[in-house]
Amino acid sequence: MARTAGARITVDFAQPGDAALVATARELLGAALADLGDDGDITLQVHPPAAGHPALLILHARSRLSSYLALRQRARAGCAEVSDLGDGELLVRL
Repeated sequence: MARTAGARITVDFAQPGDAALVATARELLGAALADLGDDGDITLQVHPPAAGHPALLILHARSRLSSYLALRQRARAGCAEVSDLGDGELLVRL
């Protein structure tokens, strides 16, 4: 729906091997899409754990028409860190 309305969505999975990480990424992406609006952009990057580094999930959402209520609630429930970058732009890190 968002894609047909003019939104741009980019998903970058390095190696989707961790089922829990993939499930969390899907939930956050779904929440972001629920509030995106017609002019939004979403970039989702998922990096599995590697030699001494934990898994990293970064979701960057930008839309002047959205407050991202669903995304903020889902991020809080999953203990993700939400940074408000201003001008309708959020960064979510897990």
